[in-house]
Amino acid sequence: MTIPKRISIKFHAEAAPGFDISAVVPVFQRWIREHMIDNELLLDVIDYKHVVDGPGILLVGYEADYGLEVVDGRLGLRYTRKRAVGGSLTGAFHILFAQSLHAARLLEAEPELAGLRVHTDTAEVAILDRLACENSDEGVNAIGSALEEVLVTVYDGGATARRLANDPRQPLTVRVNAPGAGSATELAQRLQRATALA
Repeated sequence: MTIPKRISIKFHAEAAPGFDISAVVPVFQRWIREHMIDNELLLDVIDYKHVVDGPGILLVGYEADYGLEVVDGRLGLRYTRKRAVGGSLTGAFHILFAQSLHAARLLEAEPELAGLRVHTDTAEVAILDRLACENSDEGVNAIGSALEEVLVTVYDGGATARRLANDPRQPLTVRVNAPGAGSATELAQRLQRATALA
């Protein structure tokens, strides 16, 4: 299959009561100034908080976007890759998890974000290039082995993935469940070790 250029991952998150996602604006601005994300060019911060169930606060990059959003009343961290990466679908999923988990670690370490925590026990992976991968059981089969290979590494074999039953006109979305998953830091370190050994 054609390797999709546009894929995303979303982790749910939580923060102290009354948390306002606008607090992440100066954090994202500092990430741009201090080049906090390796291998990606960060460009701008856009506030979409006024859009109901929208992208929230968006850190726009050349290769990818990072967003802290509130959808259906739930806080979440979304990473969206916009450009092709690597020569394989497995490599694309590897980058998806590595970059998003790195961002989760950075956010959790920010004192001004009121103890924000990113939950790694569930995730939603979406293939946004619908021409590259249709939203069907066949589409899931086409990406299944590559995604499973990365999930085994990230979650040490403790994760399952199932297609989200959504409108077939929407992007193919797979929900990952990994009860008892470690923290974003632990998962990121496991992925780094696996990469170093490869």
